[in-house]
Order: sequence, then structure tokens, then C-alpha cells
Amino acid sequence: MSVAYKVVQSTQLSTIIARGKISSDEIVDVIESIYKFMPTNNLLWDFRYADPQPLIISNDLENIAVNFTRTYWNLKNIGKTAIVASTDLWFSFVRIFMKLEEKKKISHNIQTFRFMDEAINWLGSER
Repeated sequence: MSVAYKVVQSTQLSTIIARGKISSDEIVDVIESIYKFMPTNNLLWDFRYADPQPLIISNDLENIAVNFTRTYWNLKNIGKTAIVASTDLWFSFVRIFMKLEEKKKISHNIQTFRFMDEAINWLGSER
């Protein structure tokens, strides 16, 4: 497992790439790391090479959706978040995440994509 990120202030884009089995703690650590500094307007989460199984088994999705997105994403009032989820399992997982945010009245401009180029185009950024 690994979760790496790159922040490019000049293009206002933070790219987070997850590989292998990931946990909610690892996702939370990345969110905290990015927001310790000035956050960029746009976020790009790349889950194409990650295994969501540990997250689904642990049922920590609500913890991520409610606690950390409320805490950190409220610092970012503008911009977009694109999530690339190329498998059906990830795509469903992200949709559940988005529904949890709606339920808790956490509103962010988030879209899920199956292909990276679609996400980049929607963000209006270059990686």
C-alpha cells in the first residue's frame, strides 16, 4: 500500500494517488498533510490502482466523509474535487461517500470519473 500526493500551487491542483490496500487512516493522513499548508483549489484523487476492500470491511467510510471532510474541506470554499475510480467497486464506494456527505449536509463540488482524462478536463487543470 501507498498513498502519495503532489501539490502544485501554480496550477492550484493537489493530486493524490493510492495504490494497493489502503486504510481510512492513510486517507486521513493525506488530507491532514495537504491541509497543514495552503490547500489548492482543486483535488484529484486517483484510486485506479488501489484496493478498497479494507475500507469496506472496516466501515470507516462515514468517518472519512463526516469528520475529516467537514474539518478540512470547510477550509476550502472554492474549487473542485475529482475522484477517478475505474472499477465498479470503487465507483460504488465513491458514490456511497458522496451520499454520506449529502446526508450530513456537507456540500462540495465533487464528481466521480472512470477515466483520468475526463477528470482532468472537468477540473480544467493540467497535472
